[in-house]
Amino acid sequence: MALAQYLQKPIIVCLHDLVYLHFPELYAGNQAHYQYVHAIAQKITARAAAVVFDSEFTRRHEGHKFLSLPEHQTTVIRFAAPREEYSAFGVVSEDTIRSKYKLYGPYIVFPSVIRLHKNHERLVDAFHRFRLTEIGAASGLKLIFTDDLVNRPRQQEITAALNAIGDPGIRSSIQFLGRIPSGELPSLYKYASGTIVPTLFEGSCPFPILESLLMDTPVAYGRLEVVEEVIADPSSFATFNPLDQLEMADAIARLWLHGKSVVPEQKAALGGILHRNWIDVARDYSAIVDNIAASTPS
Repeated sequence: MALAQYLQKPIIVCLHDLVYLHFPELYAGNQAHYQYVHAIAQKITARAAAVVFDSEFTRRHEGHKFLSLPEHQTTVIRFAAPREEYSAFGVVSEDTIRSKYKLYGPYIVFPSVIRLHKNHERLVDAFHRFRLTEIGAASGLKLIFTDDLVNRPRQQEITAALNAIGDPGIRSSIQFLGRIPSGELPSLYKYASGTIVPTLFEGSCPFPILESLLMDTPVAYGRLEVVEEVIADPSSFATFNPLDQLEMADAIARLWLHGKSVVPEQKAALGGILHRNWIDVARDYSAIVDNIAASTPS
């Protein structure tokens, strides 16, 4: 990214997010690195012909508030749902997936690497609370993560949440699968009872919401402004305050009880975003390139 400041031709900068500015307390441990990143981001966006964001939220906060960019220099191009990628991957048989990862019985999944803002520890605590209820005990539900716990951010906090679980049966129902092959991710979604997305921050609508619904698996998610841009009517979703473990536990219960019956409504709530493809994205970028070319002296 630093080398881009020396380019002489007009440039388009695609800026996903500057998450460290939203949560300075979480990212304080590596401030020197983020100050460097921010300095470079300021330099290359200031001289960019256009700065592209994935959401109006990041356009307002990253673009206008943090970088003080003028409105005419910024635009939003939303990503495509991975319909084409998932079609290319295909589906692995349920027996194969369950046998490989020892996924016996029903499970919900949070498919994400562990980052400081992904909120894994609160989800562990909320799941524990759910399993202690009558409905939770009867469900036999598992909670599945797609990362390793060792040598990850928030390892200490996540481990503390796990150690607070006194019941060995509940403790063993929380599994860290490690990084799984991309080609198996659609199948992990497909056979799940639900997907839960507790993240505290995303630069755009969280990918797992779209990915899960592409595989006809229902979603519960934390209420974030960036999600509200895409899902105007959340009534069919189990939503929660991502800072409130009690609300999150209740959302897990609703996700479990509603099952896949809510999938058609959830997909409808996303409108056309599930049908957006990479050709649509390419056309949007092409329009920006054409505008820059038209306004640049030959």
